[in-house]
Amino acid sequence: NDVLMFLFLLQYCFDVSMESVNGFARVMQKLCPPFQKGELFPPLNAVHAGAVCMGLLDRGHRTAKGQDTFLAMEAAEFNEVVMTRLEEKFFLSPKIFEGMDEDQSGELSIDEFVEGM
Repeated sequence: NDVLMFLFLLQYCFDVSMESVNGFARVMQKLCPPFQKGELFPPLNAVHAGAVCMGLLDRGHRTAKGQDTFLAMEAAEFNEVVMTRLEEKFFLSPKIFEGMDEDQSGELSIDEFVEGM
């Protein structure tokens, strides 16, 4: 599996390379004739790891070509997702609500909220 993942990533590196697009096929034809380039896939137990590595290689390729990588937009979207999850897990948690509701009225006043924070 490790060798397959290595060859998969090596082929992908050559595919996104600006200098040697078919370099992998040329090297393999020289070392192991007759070699025909085919599409390699990551091992089934490492598909996620392969996707992460491909994403990093794609980001590097876009940066090297001077294309817009939309980092600010991606960071803002990620921050929004994290804040939504925080709101759902923290503010909607019954334990947090009960801890802030000091008079046990079932309602959280602004003074209780400020004091609880």
